[in-house]
Amino acid sequence: MKLDRAAIPTLRLNADALRRTPGFYPWRQLVAAVAGADLQTDGLQALLGHDPTLSELLPLLSPVPRTEVPDTVVTANLSGGGRAEKTQTVIIALLERLIVPTPQVLIVDNAHWFDSASWQLLERFSRAFPNIAVTVVSRPLDGDALPFEARRLLDRTDCDVIRLEPFTHNGSVTLINAALGVIESAPGIVDLVYSHGECHPLFTNALALSLQDRGLLRVEAGYAHLGMGEHSLSQIAFPDGVEGVVAERIASLTPAQQTTLKVAAVMGRNFDLDMLAQLHPAGIGAEALASEIAAAERADLSNRWTRPGVGIGFTTRSSGTRPMNCWSATSAAPCMQKRRTC
Repeated sequence: MKLDRAAIPTLRLNADALRRTPGFYPWRQLVAAVAGADLQTDGLQALLGHDPTLSELLPLLSPVPRTEVPDTVVTANLSGGGRAEKTQTVIIALLERLIVPTPQVLIVDNAHWFDSASWQLLERFSRAFPNIAVTVVSRPLDGDALPFEARRLLDRTDCDVIRLEPFTHNGSVTLINAALGVIESAPGIVDLVYSHGECHPLFTNALALSLQDRGLLRVEAGYAHLGMGEHSLSQIAFPDGVEGVVAERIASLTPAQQTTLKVAAVMGRNFDLDMLAQLHPAGIGAEALASEIAAAERADLSNRWTRPGVGIGFTTRSSGTRPMNCWSATSAAPCMQKRRTC
């Protein structure tokens, strides 16, 4: 990443389609990353110091660290907008003690899944940390449907909006060659994928890999050819949309690997092997699950990452697509329920 090469510190927030209900949930990732560990009550108290006002509000931090702090007399009587405002105050106070006040970038990914409370906190965060450039990455947003808190941030005069134009033919050529690992692809491959890819980078990439998975093309000396001949293009049946490609890749996994990926999808966009082992209906250990997740990685359904203070984790690449969410909600939940009752 260019930011890493330029030695610019980067912070991250990732919203999750399956975790929209718990307010402030995306902020857990940021707090864990800058704290270097999951904070417990004693650690939170030490960070906030001896300020009696903040100490009384400590339970309001419960949505952010992975620990539940019992209500105090003060917080038990807070509700609605008053509780939300006080929660933002104490979260900002915590972050002020954790984040070094130097120029940095905060990347907010999948912001279209943000809850209203997180939008409001992000706007307040941008004012509290003027040295941190906030970069919001999202699918196209409907201004009329956005929460007021989001519009308040995005409508600011110092906010620059960059809209990505539809994917071009030349862009498709570059992406197809990169996906196949070749220097050049036959015009028939490019035209076929471009005509079905709907100017969608993810779909374009997936369609190229689909041709390769089904043995419909061959690579020789860095050049990709259609293996069944140019005259057979009309006979190739492509899956419908990104969802169809994802379903095709899932079908290539063994039943055991599919079950593992289903449970991972229910956990959200990001997951780790230890938590996956705890929830898996077959009671499989983390080491054994590593090989099954490796199969998902080879199918381009998951990828591995390492972050300071968090360790090694994984991301389900398709968790933002509708079929993956429906599939996880309808198929994996019974598996997890079975695991709980064993």
